[in-house]
Amino acid sequence: MMELLSLLLFQGWHIDLQKEVAIKIINDPENEKYQEEELEILRKVTGHRNVIKFYGAFYHRAPRRSTPNKGLSISMELCTGGTIRDLMSGRKNNSLGEKWTAYICKEVIKGLCPPRDSGSHPIMTSSPSI
Repeated sequence: MMELLSLLLFQGWHIDLQKEVAIKIINDPENEKYQEEELEILRKVTGHRNVIKFYGAFYHRAPRRSTPNKGLSISMELCTGGTIRDLMSGRKNNSLGEKWTAYICKEVIKGLCPPRDSGSHPIMTSSPSI
């Protein structure tokens, strides 16, 4: 589990797909507009090979007691490769070099072609050795 502000990330199992997934729980009732926008973006861009796969979402409201697991739950592709920053951290001068940087930039641009707000979301890799 990883916690970022009002965001929790879990690893789960999608029964219908028979695969591990990432479960992102956004517990921020004051920012419902952002949540709806994120769902709309995920619905529009899912299916592109350079964009994380979106499997579904639902709202969970805890009836009596407060739990950190309430809010909008989003099921998506599990990316185990870490962030681009993770990839760079073990390299000389914390740099990937010109060829890898050009490749990553090209692939990110392909994924950004549909209208979307990349905001400050980290760019994830699908495996540790891209």
